[in-house]
Amino acid sequence: MSREKELIKNTAVISFGKLCTQFVSFLLLPLYTSILTTQEYGVYDVYGTYISLLLPVLFWQIEQAVFRALIDERGKEHESDVLISTAVLFVAGQCGMVSLVYAAVRFLLPEAYRIFLLTNTIAAIFSGIMLQLARGLGDSGTYAVGSFLSAVTTVAANVVLIVLFRMGARGLFLSYFLGNVLCGAYVFGKKRLYRRIHLSLFRWRKWREMLEYSLPLVPNALSWWVLGAADKNIVHVVFGDSANGILAVSTKFSSVYSSFYSIFNMTWMESAALSKDDADRDAYFSEIIDTAFCFLGAVILGILAAMPFVFPLLVNARFEEAYAQIPIYLIASLFYSLIGLFSAVYTAYKATKEVAKTSFFAAAINIAVHLLLIRSIGLYAASISSAVAYASMALYRFFDVRKYIRLSVNRGAWAGIFLMGGITLVSYYRNQLVWNVVTLLAVCVFSVGINRKLLAAAIRQGNGILLSRKKK
Repeated sequence: MSREKELIKNTAVISFGKLCTQFVSFLLLPLYTSILTTQEYGVYDVYGTYISLLLPVLFWQIEQAVFRALIDERGKEHESDVLISTAVLFVAGQCGMVSLVYAAVRFLLPEAYRIFLLTNTIAAIFSGIMLQLARGLGDSGTYAVGSFLSAVTTVAANVVLIVLFRMGARGLFLSYFLGNVLCGAYVFGKKRLYRRIHLSLFRWRKWREMLEYSLPLVPNALSWWVLGAADKNIVHVVFGDSANGILAVSTKFSSVYSSFYSIFNMTWMESAALSKDDADRDAYFSEIIDTAFCFLGAVILGILAAMPFVFPLLVNARFEEAYAQIPIYLIASLFYSLIGLFSAVYTAYKATKEVAKTSFFAAAINIAVHLLLIRSIGLYAASISSAVAYASMALYRFFDVRKYIRLSVNRGAWAGIFLMGGITLVSYYRNQLVWNVVTLLAVCVFSVGINRKLLAAAIRQGNGILLSRKKK
């Protein structure tokens, strides 16, 4: 199977597991915003950012290292078992240490939700390392099903615990825990990891090799945490939990897009690592990055053009302030996806120090802009600082990755995306029905035009599958 077809197949498989449940969760937004107060939604969101901070600090991004290492050892069962055992045993030991530390310092934490900092952090690393093991072993199907189970369990538990039992934020925390535990348990059983993990297979040499890869990713993850979470903490301190509830709804739409993009990026990182030594590497990398950005740009334009119609249907009136913030976060998400496309190049060449360096500077820009603007423009400082930081980081990486590949892109299509984005933004903020309808139609025509080659390839691929089934 060609690299392009393999990339499309893996993306499609993982997308099934992710997008179905993301869609269901998205449709439940009216439920959440009607039952939960802005304070409850804000508290849950802030605690979620704390957990996302603890994961790289406590577990050193080892799950990313074992994924990358397993790609190079595919087909070598013993070497794979050594890597799996080393990574899983390290995580298990860290979980024990974390539990002891928590028992010693828990009295220092706010009592209301402190137990969830421990349980949800351990549940998240459990599901995270299981999913990365499945990916590293080349089993995208198990990864997709595990992700699907996690999301379905989380959504279903949310409905039961929030609607029926009225547990509020506690229901959200408990649902997250259950979803991650079920996901990790499924992958652990499906891949029969209980047969592959042995204490005797732990190797300090392999552990050190994985840490050489993963440790530079820790400051990178912390920088991403600053980019995604520091905004919420600054808003929490200055304006309180209710403002964070508004911010959480503002980012909900861009986070759905980011989840969709992350699916492609997972398979793209794997494909890049497998193709880095090919003779046509430069052409392949350039084609994928160019095609992906044109498609992702069209998706952002589509969301932005449709938002005036769907926002009143999905979001309770108490959160209407979020409407003005959404486009800025969508723009930030577009630059975020561009950053990810370039990051795959760094990952392929194991240049994790470059990843950390560029992320650090972006985080510094984000904090500086946010603190500079928050007193004068309020909540807009959070979204604008994120957009500025992501844009700066994307621009730097655009030139920096040329140390590894000769990158060429369709400049006309890229310029067209930004131009159409400006037109769509004007229509969005005017928010007049006729303008909104015309803009939506124009975006559809434009999106089809810049993605016509991709659409034609998808149609050919679909026809090929249908013909093969008829022959059978």
